[in-house]
Amino acid sequence: MMNAYGKYAQERNGAWKALIDSQINYLPVNVIQIARRNGIRVYRNTEEKVLKPSEAGKCAIRGDVWVIVYDNTAINEERKYTIAHELGHIFLAHNVNLLRKDEANEAAAESFAQKLMTPLCVLKELGITDKYDIAKTCDVPLWVAEKRAARLKEMIKRNKFYTSDLEKQVYEQFKNYIESEKERRARKL
Repeated sequence: MMNAYGKYAQERNGAWKALIDSQINYLPVNVIQIARRNGIRVYRNTEEKVLKPSEAGKCAIRGDVWVIVYDNTAINEERKYTIAHELGHIFLAHNVNLLRKDEANEAAAESFAQKLMTPLCVLKELGITDKYDIAKTCDVPLWVAEKRAARLKEMIKRNKFYTSDLEKQVYEQFKNYIESEKERRARKL
């Protein structure tokens, strides 16, 4: 059985690996690009009509291809976040064919999605720590930005950045974006 830190590290590392392998190098993270680069098909529910009224999205295997269906009537930030959540199930190799939702898998997919869409090392380098700025920059729901802002402040306080080779790779991949974004912001002042 994996301890709490082991689960956290698995989710965090999975998100970093998804960013690296999908060659994502700017914010907001393009979840459709991640899906496409990994051979995952994404469909609107208005086309598929498979979601229950209480469901924001789901993923499944059709033949030998992963498919994500999302509620395209939701607001933009929620749609993207739902896709990121479903990517979490796929990248974390969850059994999505269970009759009942597995609460541990749901929590892990939530954690993965948050880490995928709001890479803290990038936000730190940009100097973005406010929940409203995080929500706007990362195009995530405010409740996600609020959680990530709290985590970012804690990580800054503890100086817990760049202890992982994966995190260093994420930074290197986003480095040009970070520099150009800093220059753009400086010109606005």
